[in-house]
Amino acid sequence: MTYYAHSIYKYNTDIEQYELSLIPGKVINPNGIVDQTKTEEEIMQQCYKLIDKCDALVFSSVDGVIGRGVAGEITHAFIRNKTVYYLHGNKLNKVKSIVIKPIW
Repeated sequence: MTYYAHSIYKYNTDIEQYELSLIPGKVINPNGIVDQTKTEEEIMQQCYKLIDKCDALVFSSVDGVIGRGVAGEITHAFIRNKTVYYLHGNKLNKVKSIVIKPIW
């Protein structure tokens, strides 16, 4: 199984559907599974539990930028020794490490 980490701004959009179509196999999409009415910490704990059930994580960005939630999901996947891919354009690119810098 693969966890799909992406911006909440992509939820329920054609972009989300397109990106999902590019990820092979069974995909865990937090949209619709994770209760977004909880606190940020509770939301992320739900996401981390889903990531723990997966073999890999695929993440996408918005114009090359990822939010704090996606950054946390990627970090969690690396800590758990999951395979991580960056969905860029139409391709999945395997990522061995990532440098996360604040933009403010």
